[in-house]
Amino acid sequence: MKRLSLILSILFSPVFLFASPPDTGFTIDLAHPTIKFEYTTFAGNTPSIPVAVLTNGLSYNGFAGYNCELNYMMNDSASSLKTVTGTISGNIATFQALTNSFPAKGDFFCEVYFSTAYGASKITAGQGMLHVNRSPSSNAHGTLDLMSRINWDTLVSIGTVPWAALTEPLFMASVAYQITSAMTNTWITDSADEELLRSQFNATSNQFNTAITSEVARATTNETIISNSVAVKV
Repeated sequence: MKRLSLILSILFSPVFLFASPPDTGFTIDLAHPTIKFEYTTFAGNTPSIPVAVLTNGLSYNGFAGYNCELNYMMNDSASSLKTVTGTISGNIATFQALTNSFPAKGDFFCEVYFSTAYGASKITAGQGMLHVNRSPSSNAHGTLDLMSRINWDTLVSIGTVPWAALTEPLFMASVAYQITSAMTNTWITDSADEELLRSQFNATSNQFNTAITSEVARATTNETIISNSVAVKV
């Protein structure tokens, strides 16, 4: 029975050991304020950050009843800051980050700060650097689409708007050329047809005039013959 228990404990111990990620934090020493800490996290992450408070390398438990804050800002002369609140138990201050605690990438000046109600007592227990790296997985993201298409007609642009289909300059120039060419060809064809009709009309007119002249001449000749015949009989 003992052997079975031992085997089961060996098999299932990794499950319990790695069931939840361990807290990662840092240490501050009240007796050595010039020693700076460094902490790295990722934008959008929600780590639980334990900070061990020491004095000369030994645990310091004198902050019971204090409010504790992990504050970070652009530099040590900043007038605005971001706060992650925490709780204190023994010599461990634990700061639980929220999804908006680290919203942006950057390197920030950071402080661990303790205070009593109404700010009667204020202690800056340690200073250091907070490094926030980008994390596409942690921040808001969409599905990566490598086959995406852009509808230029619905795209809002603050610059020169791309042309929609069938309105590109080269296309419009080609259309203009085709229209001009067609109109020119039509004008040339119409002009040629007009010239042909004019020639045909002139030829017909000449033929008509020649026929009239011929008929007039023939009628005159016949009239002369008749007149001469009548004169002879008389």
